Amino acid sequence: VVTVIELLSPSNKAAGQDGLGKYLDKRNEFLSSGCHLIELDLLRGGQRLPMSAPLPPGDYFALVGRVGHTPRCQVFGWSLRAKLPLLPVPLLPDDPEATLDLDAAFGSAYDSSFYSRRLPYREPLAPPMREDGNAWVRERLQSAGILP
Repeated sequence: VVTVIELLSPSNKAAGQDGLGKYLDKRNEFLSSGCHLIELDLLRGGQRLPMSAPLPPGDYFALVGRVGHTPRCQVFGWSLRAKLPLLPVPLLPDDPEATLDLDAAFGSAYDSSFYSRRLPYREPLAPPMREDGNAWVRERLQSAGILP
């Protein structure tokens, strides 16, 4: 295994529960085992995982940890309204980094899984959006034909 991509779950971010501690142990194992780590936090709720420096502005985050560079890592932050970023994917030392188009990957997974019909879009968002976020989300869902 050269690079692991981890998508955080609510249990990974739940303070005071076993899931957070177990995930942090797993994260440290990856980073100390000679394996690169890409960590995706696509959850607005829950406790942010501990970092040695403040996170950049954003609602969502991606961490790219490279072998030999721990505890430093590259952190990407973006808002709900922004396009998901292109992320570097570290490979073997003599290989150039690949690029993960997170926006394209998310769109493909969303479309092929029929989430537009399966998710409870009529329910209020939890946690609530900041400022005028609810109106923006409603407008996007209406323009996509998901809400009337």
